Amino acid sequence: MPKKEVNIGINFRHSAIGEMLWMLSIIKSISEHHNKKVIIFTRKETKAKVILENEDYIKEIIYLPFRKGIYQINEIMTQAKILRKRKINYFYILEEIVRPCLAAKIAGVKNIFSYGKKKQQKYLSQIKFLNQNIYNKHEYIRGVNFLKIMNIKHKNIKIKLSLNNKKLRKIKKKYSKYNKRIFLALQASEKFRTWPTEFFLKLINQLSYRYKNNIIFLLCNKSFNAELNKIKSKIIVNKNKILSLENHKFGIIKYFMKISDVYVGCDSGPSMLSDLLDTKTFVLYGATAPLPYKNNIYPIYSSKKKYLQKNLIVNKYQKNNSYMEDISSIKVFNKIKKFLD
Repeated sequence: MPKKEVNIGINFRHSAIGEMLWMLSIIKSISEHHNKKVIIFTRKETKAKVILENEDYIKEIIYLPFRKGIYQINEIMTQAKILRKRKINYFYILEEIVRPCLAAKIAGVKNIFSYGKKKQQKYLSQIKFLNQNIYNKHEYIRGVNFLKIMNIKHKNIKIKLSLNNKKLRKIKKKYSKYNKRIFLALQASEKFRTWPTEFFLKLINQLSYRYKNNIIFLLCNKSFNAELNKIKSKIIVNKNKILSLENHKFGIIKYFMKISDVYVGCDSGPSMLSDLLDTKTFVLYGATAPLPYKNNIYPIYSSKKKYLQKNLIVNKYQKNNSYMEDISSIKVFNKIKKFLD
């Protein structure tokens, strides 16, 4: 009798880029455990299709909407149909919600694994579940502990993203005439994580005064256009070039990050992306605290760091932008200049 084909599905539908990137070592460990490429179910907000397009352990990425109310039924049935069509027989759900468990049951998936919180348990195939105290921890901690109860080795903590070498060479050649390439990410998804625009302006001016013939890549979304134009109208150029990436997609932006000598940004998804691309990544932590699992991040703290470390609870931050305002542009400039001199 022929051996039945193994098809691996992984469900992680957090809406943030950074959270998806955090889970890559978990996802790759599951792939290596089965020695099979995986199919990932996620949300389009993660931009996973373009960010992870070159990862050799991923077979397919499928975007599914996250519905509310009566529309959850459509979500469940849609996922069940896809699971059945892809012949998924091992389904890992890296979150606590019940809907993907129900979809897997409807699709006839034989092996369904997840954290085992509350109503999930009756749908799952394993007998061990996460302890309740783990649910207060970061997504990554939950994932690591899940691998432990599943007896799956986690050996890819220092994971790196793969790129298309032809594209990388082309972009690197185009900007090789500049002495240094500096990447600045101007905002985060929440205001209390965002460094003030005028501080970025001061930093750009300080860089322009000290260095010549460099290029600065600026990243912000379209809603930030007014702030970006305010910066661009006041920049002291001094033979430096400013290139806005506001109209570029992350499938291209990641190449600009990779060729950059330094990256400066807030505690956000793009910063995590830069880290996984092995770029020297300076992240400003004001009202949030850095986790100790990042590969290549140089943290820059508010002077109120001790207070924050004492009072921060995971996922419950001091949502006050004054902590970011406490990080001066000269402090950031002094941190990065040794990599530019």
